[in-house]
Amino acid sequence: MLDMQTEREAAPAPEPLPDPEKEIHVSGHSRKKKRTLEELCATLPVEERVVDLPDDEKVNANGHAVTCIGQEYIRTELVMERATAKVVKHYRKVYADHEPEQETWYSEVFKPVMLPPLLAHSYASASVVTDVLMKKYVEAMPLYRQEQMWKRMGVALKRGTMANWVIQVADLYLRPFWKRIRSELLTQSTIHADETVLQVLKENGKPATSESRMWVYSSAKRADIQLRCFEYRESRSGKWARTFLEGFSGVLITDGYV
Repeated sequence: MLDMQTEREAAPAPEPLPDPEKEIHVSGHSRKKKRTLEELCATLPVEERVVDLPDDEKVNANGHAVTCIGQEYIRTELVMERATAKVVKHYRKVYADHEPEQETWYSEVFKPVMLPPLLAHSYASASVVTDVLMKKYVEAMPLYRQEQMWKRMGVALKRGTMANWVIQVADLYLRPFWKRIRSELLTQSTIHADETVLQVLKENGKPATSESRMWVYSSAKRADIQLRCFEYRESRSGKWARTFLEGFSGVLITDGYV
C-alpha cells in the first residue's frame, strides 16, 4: 500500500488554469443551414385559421359598419390534435318484393352484401387493431401503457383484449405473409441465422423466469431482395434451425454454436 507521500508523488500534476488575459483562437467552421418549418412538414396538410371580429364590434362609435381591408399573417405552428375514438353501428337496408306475395304468401327479400368484420364476434375494427399494432411494434409501446391511454380517452379497453386481437390478426392475416417470406428466403444462395434470449410471461408449462429464444433468418446483404424472418421458439436447440431450413441447399452463415 502506498503512503500519502507516495500518493502525492504518483498523482498527476493538475492542469494549469487558463489565463484570462491570453487570447484564444478558434478555427472557422461551417454550420448547417437550419431547416424551415415548411421543409420539415412538407407532406402535412395545411389549415388556415382566421380570427375575426365579433359582429357587434364590426361597427364604429357612430354605428357605421367597418370594411375589411385584408388580413395579416401572425405565426405558423405545428399542431398535434388528439386522436378521437367513436362507436360505429352498422346497419343495412332491407327490401322486399311484395308482388309474389299474392300467390305464394311470401315476399322475396333483398339485402346488400356486408363486408365481414375483421375478427368474428368482435367489436375490433381494422383501424383500432392497426393502431394497437403500430404502437406496440413500431413505437415500442407495451399494451399496458396502451390500456392507460385508452382509459384517458374514456374507453375501458383491457390489455388482455388487445393481446387477443394481436394473436388473432397475426394468425389470420400476417402468417400467410410470413410463410411467403420464408419460402422465398429458402431459395436464396446464402442465409444468415442467429438467435437471442427472450423472456415470455405466463407461458404454458414454463416458469416466467425461464429463457426462450427468438430466431432470425436473413438474406445476404448483396442479395437482390432483402428478407427477414423471425421465429419464436422455446429453446436454442438446433432442431428448430433444421426445421426452418428444411429444403434449403445454400450456404448458412452463423456463429460457432453447433
